[in-house]
Amino acid sequence: MVLLALFLRLYFPPKAIGVSGEIEELIPIRGCTVLNDFDFQQISEMGCNYVQVVVWPQVTKDGEVVEFYESLARPEDIIPVEKLRRLSENTEEIIVRRIRKAHELGYKVYLVIYPERTGFHEAYGTGMKNPDKFLEEMKNLSLKWARIAEENDVEMFSPVNELFLWVGEKKANRWHEEILPELKKVYNGYLAPRGLQFYYFDPFSERPFASKNTEFNFSGWDYITSDFYCIGIEKVPTEENILKCIIATINKSIEMRDKYDARGVFYGEMSHPAGTSSDVFDLFFRENYGKVDGWFLWSLNDYSNDCKKVAKDYFTRRHDISNTSLKDVEIFDPTDVASRIPEAKELVFREDFGGMGFESKNGTKGYKFEVQGTNYTVKVKFRIIDGGALIFFERNSDMYEIQIIEASRIAIYKSGQEGHFIIAEPRREIRPNRSYLLEISRNGNDFAIYLDGELVHAFSDPNPLKGSFDLTSYYKEPVDNSCVIYEEVAVLK
Repeated sequence: MVLLALFLRLYFPPKAIGVSGEIEELIPIRGCTVLNDFDFQQISEMGCNYVQVVVWPQVTKDGEVVEFYESLARPEDIIPVEKLRRLSENTEEIIVRRIRKAHELGYKVYLVIYPERTGFHEAYGTGMKNPDKFLEEMKNLSLKWARIAEENDVEMFSPVNELFLWVGEKKANRWHEEILPELKKVYNGYLAPRGLQFYYFDPFSERPFASKNTEFNFSGWDYITSDFYCIGIEKVPTEENILKCIIATINKSIEMRDKYDARGVFYGEMSHPAGTSSDVFDLFFRENYGKVDGWFLWSLNDYSNDCKKVAKDYFTRRHDISNTSLKDVEIFDPTDVASRIPEAKELVFREDFGGMGFESKNGTKGYKFEVQGTNYTVKVKFRIIDGGALIFFERNSDMYEIQIIEASRIAIYKSGQEGHFIIAEPRREIRPNRSYLLEISRNGNDFAIYLDGELVHAFSDPNPLKGSFDLTSYYKEPVDNSCVIYEEVAVLK
């Protein structure tokens, strides 16, 4: 009897429960995610009215794109490419079946294209040699699935999720502007970009700061959308600081909704780098409730029972609307810090390695040098052949470090007695076999980092470090080697 009951729930899952008209008005988008057919069993009692269905284009280690019907996020999920291609032939049939099942059960459907590095979900564009080819393939896949969405009466569609993590914010924003008119030719439902992140968090001033995604052109899109993560808050994950990120995101979302005359605002994902507890869930839902149109839960398997109870409560029961978000949050502006650092003009030291460059492979050899004082600019000209550049500065027992890896990742960390934590993770386009000029400027407690003359990030550390510089290389899965040529180093004061 137990096996029969499980069989019936799998093949005949219950329909979505209804909610009151008042809740429909307060939170019109109550989203759950279906990553496989089993997920339909779990969501029926949650109060969801939308189901997010995901297409998973798999990007192999060699850069081949193979559309797929489920996530292959971990190394143990990797399957031979030949088998992946063969199984891929079933993708359209399986995804369309999920769309139709969702409609039969009374849900609206939100179809999302979510590319993934096979076996390394969070690698994104790491080591990708030809991002332009990748973008062209994503365009073709997005248009194909937009047509399928139209044919199957899908209510809402998003092209590539988290594209800026693959190719950088500027390139991703331009891609979205170019594909939007093409999408509208083949699809008549609601369109929403997916996977943007509006704010990061400065761990020193304990204030949010805007990402380049706040410059996204939402003109012509139906919804203002973002994911909520608040990267950078890991060092100081207090409720007050999480609330600052939530309020900043709500205020910016509503501002852009009004600016672009969009239908509304929703979140595609909500998580927290220091751990998503039920208290964080409750705080997020409480502050957003009645102010935005809604949000999508990820697969319920990813949440604790307490988190699911909180989500269901907000999806099915009326709550008061918080007025906390009406208060202004002080935003950290890195350009203010950068402006306090005077221009260094006096050349103190220069090394061009005889015109041949200094080669670092797999992090085994570094070029080290000292810089006197705490007012300087260090200029480093480098070229990535494989993997990424790894620059330690003010390194002693503690250190700052900058990781720069193709095709889009720049990460700035501090390590030492305070722990190892991220300062910022801006996304810029990084190409192999091209020379870049990195500048690190310091004035006392203030630091500014530039790439080819553009400010990457600036911060003010109340406990600044002092030590040496070390130029080396590193690699990050799925890349398995690194080679960086440091062409020139200069120190100015």
